[in-house]
Amino acid sequence: MTLSQAIHQRWAADEQLAALVPPERFLTGLGVDARLPYALLVGSDSTVAMRYNDRSSLATVRLRVDCFHPQFEKAEATLRRIAAVFDGATMPLEDGRAVLLVRVVGHSLRQIEDGTWQARAKLQCAVYRTTQTE
Repeated sequence: MTLSQAIHQRWAADEQLAALVPPERFLTGLGVDARLPYALLVGSDSTVAMRYNDRSSLATVRLRVDCFHPQFEKAEATLRRIAAVFDGATMPLEDGRAVLLVRVVGHSLRQIEDGTWQARAKLQCAVYRTTQTE
């Protein structure tokens, strides 16, 4: 399982988060769904924080989740739920890799030009990578 698949799976498994933004409207990349609400998982960057003698490594991966809602209250509730579901989380990945820790390192809430509310959560993930995944 990839990092984005693990995040999507965790989103879908949480009933409250899935009620705020259905899993089928949680997309990866810069897609758009004409139906509100929807959310996007967008990669920001990845840096190797530490390399070990066995050639495995610890990387910091930064992601953001942008959610779009017609109502302020739902957008705000989505931000709170993202923090509850992901902050402090660990997730197994494939090939011996693992997310050792997820932190919500920032968030914002604003109304865009068309009146839609955009909730943005910034995630920082500590990812252990084995030698096979370099």
